[in-house]
Amino acid sequence: FILDSDNDAWYNAGGAAMRRVGGGVSNTVGWELDIHAKHDLNDATKLWFGYSHFFPGNYVDQTGPDPATDWVYFQMTIAF
Repeated sequence: FILDSDNDAWYNAGGAAMRRVGGGVSNTVGWELDIHAKHDLNDATKLWFGYSHFFPGNYVDQTGPDPATDWVYFQMTIAF
């Protein structure tokens, strides 16, 4: 993830700025690794499983706490 400009902010999913720093820092927020698998139970029902890891970049390192983040998800879809 890369900021659009040196004066841009890092935004959350709702569009609110989480970190805003005027120039002088890197614009590289970080990278994400996503692994997912799908299993078809039948023609109409599918299960999705996933794991993601966020690797913080220099922007995060230079502007505050920079923990790496992991998350998993499960999703089921049913077609009618």
